[in-house]
Amino acid sequence: MTNWFIIQSLQSYSEHPDWIGCGFKEGTEDPIHGMFKRIQKGDKVAYYATGDKVVVGIFEVISKEMEIVHGDKYWSDPIGIYRLQQYALPPKGQYLDFKKLLFSKENSFELFPDKDRWTYVIWNHYIHRLSNRDLVTIERALSDSRYLTNIEGSNVADSDLREKTITDRLGLPFETPGLLFEPIDEMGVVYLFATHHKRLGFPYVVRLRDKFPDAIVIDSHGERKTIELEHKASNFIVHKHALNGCDYAICWENDAEIGKGKSGPRVIALKEALSDILTPRR
Repeated sequence: MTNWFIIQSLQSYSEHPDWIGCGFKEGTEDPIHGMFKRIQKGDKVAYYATGDKVVVGIFEVISKEMEIVHGDKYWSDPIGIYRLQQYALPPKGQYLDFKKLLFSKENSFELFPDKDRWTYVIWNHYIHRLSNRDLVTIERALSDSRYLTNIEGSNVADSDLREKTITDRLGLPFETPGLLFEPIDEMGVVYLFATHHKRLGFPYVVRLRDKFPDAIVIDSHGERKTIELEHKASNFIVHKHALNGCDYAICWENDAEIGKGKSGPRVIALKEALSDILTPRR
């Protein structure tokens, strides 16, 4: 049997707590993420909710094979799904704070050998194989109060908690395949940049890193450029970045005055630059 680290969301979990799902490549019945079709009955799934950075629990796959569902009121049509049953869950109303578990000194993960780069492993990757050792680490932590969270930090009913974590943490919905909602933080901007850097005029990404500036790229003229990625342009000022410390500031929207004078980086607002492909859902 195989263990899987599946990346979905608390919204997906609230809609179908006993499913995991994956869309199909256009015009086919091949899952967008090829490994999804390798899941088998009896496999274990560590259900990770992106955005909130929590593990909902561990589940066992009970489907004999992938099912194709049409007309579901929540998920895209068609959708490939596997049915789940609970295997190990945290106490009711709580979730496993995965980032806290990952960065605890007493724990290590084979899936994330470089803890500082763990987000790069999961960006745009929906499914990962999980070793038995990593699965046991997660299972033990599900009952360890040191790693548990109520998301908002208060003891509220499940329905109230679910409403807060879903509605308050999602932007406006897109029609565009891939990113379903407008970015509400820097991670969303990083995803859009990584997906559409060629369209933005940077055919090659040399390096992404976790210090200023965030990216080193080659532009369409073959020149090396540096980029800082922020949710809003004003964050560039809030974080006290040197105005002449990079060539570009790429953000979701430009709500500041940087880039309008002789000094400072050129600002690219993705909300405008990608407006032809990021269509708001009506």
